[in-house]
Amino acid sequence: MNRPRRLSTAIIGLAAVLSLSAPASEARLQNAPTVSGPLRIHPTNPRYFADGSGRAIYLTGSHFWTTIQDWNGKNEPYAGGPAFRAFPEYIAFLKARNHNFTRLWTFDHYQFESTPSPWIRTGLGVAMDGHPKWDVTVVNPAFLNRLRDRVAQFRASGIYVSVMFFRGNIGRDSHASWDAHPFNPANNVNAELAGLTLNAYNDLTHPSALALQKHYIRSVIDTLNDMDNVIWEIANEAQPESYNWQQHLVDYVRSYEAMKPWQHLVGVTSTHPHDNSRLFRTTADWVSPGFHNYDPEDPPATTGRQIVVSDTDHHLLAKATMSWVWKSFLRGEHPILMENELAWDLEPVRKAMGHARALAERIDLAAMTPQAALTETAYCLANPGVEYLVYGHNAGTFWVDLSSGSGRTFTVEWIDPRTGEVVPGSGVLGGNARQFFSSPLRDAGAVLHLKTVRPITARGSSRPF
Repeated sequence: MNRPRRLSTAIIGLAAVLSLSAPASEARLQNAPTVSGPLRIHPTNPRYFADGSGRAIYLTGSHFWTTIQDWNGKNEPYAGGPAFRAFPEYIAFLKARNHNFTRLWTFDHYQFESTPSPWIRTGLGVAMDGHPKWDVTVVNPAFLNRLRDRVAQFRASGIYVSVMFFRGNIGRDSHASWDAHPFNPANNVNAELAGLTLNAYNDLTHPSALALQKHYIRSVIDTLNDMDNVIWEIANEAQPESYNWQQHLVDYVRSYEAMKPWQHLVGVTSTHPHDNSRLFRTTADWVSPGFHNYDPEDPPATTGRQIVVSDTDHHLLAKATMSWVWKSFLRGEHPILMENELAWDLEPVRKAMGHARALAERIDLAAMTPQAALTETAYCLANPGVEYLVYGHNAGTFWVDLSSGSGRTFTVEWIDPRTGEVVPGSGVLGGNARQFFSSPLRDAGAVLHLKTVRPITARGSSRPF
């Protein structure tokens, strides 16, 4: 499954440890070291990514629209957005919250005057925005240079990125984004695109348009193939009948990269309106579902059929909560947060994502699978008999089934889902099908971590596995 052909130089991350000897009020989950990709699907637990060393990787992070392109000449967010105004501040924003992933938006239309454009504007005549028409046979070097520079800066900070090939459009042919699109025949000098509509832009019915889309994809891959922090995304919320087109391009990306030194994973996001049934039938390595038959407040347990990136852009937007982060994590998903333009306090969500990532890097993630039946709360990642993570969004007292751990002793830790603070508890013996635990955390839920202790050694000490 898209395995890299060579190992890359490690991205140096922040060294991190969990000090179990520190007072409970001071012990916190910290950043763990990172190892670079290219990412692939983990060979034994396909819910997760694996880096070049084979280590299971959990991705989580914020994203927003102008990470690569500027709007109206300014690279800044929108009213109510996070407190940064320049790209270096955005990287610092992610690192400060222990995020290791962001989604890079490509605006292939010009509705928001996104610059640099993916294609050059040297043609005769005037496009709808009053500027020269596009020539979409030539990919804009300024765009490719900006893209590579930004991806390299993310790489230097140990942050993986999803590179979006096409923006997708949430409207039909009359939508303003198509009116402003470089592929709209009214906006370019390319006679071979005559008759192209928005719907045809997202299907396989216009061979000339498809050929030019593939030309653009090749240019992006040529620019970034040696970047080991990249995964691909075909399009954001493309037209409702676009799945055949997206699947065709998934196959094309794989075939083209097969001739390159490295291969990267390819993802598909739900169309708009959402259709998750067809989404999950694609052969994409990772998918990002929308609302259709999917409840982000109680996400279904992942099966390993595909890696699931739970993106609030497609289902929660301003309603994202800290609880959503932990529920997604313990159902085997990778939660990512769309920074939105609404006046909504997302900082607790951002912080919870970083705490979940730190915990994911402390556990044996590759051995853990969603096991809702093993706890009263129904949110559990477990390697039964060895290690358990349980989330109780109301804290209090709940049971965990430790019958698989008969004869074993488990260490007990309580993690504050808001702060990452670790509160040690008293060890317990396995074997009880309903072992009850009472959280010492009362006001924000709790995450319970149980791990098997080795038998007594010759020196009289015991250690966690």
